[in-house]
Amino acid sequence: MKFFLQKHMNSLKYSLHKPFCIVTAVIQQEDYTGFLSQEEKNLIAGSCHGRMMEFSAGRAAAKTAVHYLCGDFQNPAEFSVKYDADGAPFVQNVPFVSISHSNHIAAAVCAEEAVGIDVHTLSAMAYDVRDGYLSPKEIHLTEHSGNRIFAFSAAWCAKESMSKIIRKGLAVMKHIRLDCFSPYLDNLRIKMHYHQYSCTAWIWHTGNEIFSFCTTDSAGKQFRHEISALISDLHGG
Repeated sequence: MKFFLQKHMNSLKYSLHKPFCIVTAVIQQEDYTGFLSQEEKNLIAGSCHGRMMEFSAGRAAAKTAVHYLCGDFQNPAEFSVKYDADGAPFVQNVPFVSISHSNHIAAAVCAEEAVGIDVHTLSAMAYDVRDGYLSPKEIHLTEHSGNRIFAFSAAWCAKESMSKIIRKGLAVMKHIRLDCFSPYLDNLRIKMHYHQYSCTAWIWHTGNEIFSFCTTDSAGKQFRHEISALISDLHGG
């Protein structure tokens, strides 16, 4: 793994504060196919170049996170990131893995706690489709939470990252309730709930990309300092 990390040191960025490790990968900057196992290469065979780049960058980010947090995964081409019955990514003998990508950045988190991650390019899209994932009350709350493009993109990212903890797909986003937006360091924190789940999304942005890292409220309280350190490492990069 050391060879792969040195080769891609300018495009892979990581933050490790146990029990979490988050890694981002610039999609168009590098060829990450060396991170793929033969099983993963077979899975993506025949895809267009853009899809291949997104897929391999996501796998590179996930496998780097697994390596840093767990330590005993040395050759990324010798293990696979697979999908479970719910379509969620997993690595054998690793508690939790979550992957996301925009057109420009892939992000992954490996953790010992239930987590979700999402990355989204700042645009009007999240505002334009607001009725599809926000209630009228939530739209009002979001509109009064700062810059419109940023606030609605943050709401979208927060709900999508929580949907990865719930493991019910994007359809559940409409039913996740936003409780509040609150400033956090130089960033934003969004509280949400869905039935028995209560979660916090920690929002930050770098350039034109916005990120959401979601944990359960219990993990957020227990590991508040570690999460603060993660966001501090990654913000502004």
